[in-house]
Amino acid sequence: MIRGEIPATPKTLSGEEYFDISSSELRYWSICQNEYYSQKVQACLYDEQISINPDGRYTIVTSLPEDRPSNATSDCGIGYLEWAEHGDGFSIIDGREDDLTKSLLIVRNMKPMNGFEQTIQNTETPGDESAVMGEYLPTAQYYTREEFEALGCDAYNSL
Repeated sequence: MIRGEIPATPKTLSGEEYFDISSSELRYWSICQNEYYSQKVQACLYDEQISINPDGRYTIVTSLPEDRPSNATSDCGIGYLEWAEHGDGFSIIDGREDDLTKSLLIVRNMKPMNGFEQTIQNTETPGDESAVMGEYLPTAQYYTREEFEALGCDAYNSL
């Protein structure tokens, strides 16, 4: 389960002729589940596809389809990313096998604007992410399907 805050982005999904960037912090934000070695993209969610819970944060679950919690739905305010089918994708190298327990989660912060500094692009050394990104740094916590389902449809209240 992944939680965090999304910087302000312009709304463009409905095909508006013009969009207002005056209060935007980024042009675009997304989170994707990829295979590490092959870099194959399994699934992505972008800013306008993600439900923002009443506490101002998003909640996303990533799992194999057969392990998806029944409450990991947009109706419950939970985004869902399917886990990479081939895990880390290591089998692209002859004689190697995929590790199905590993994959790669990628967060994209595209085109920071209006002086917004809390972006991934501004991290410089491993470990400075929290200091640079603040509340926009996603956090992750492991739950079994049963544990997450026990949180109910308003899971964000218990997290």
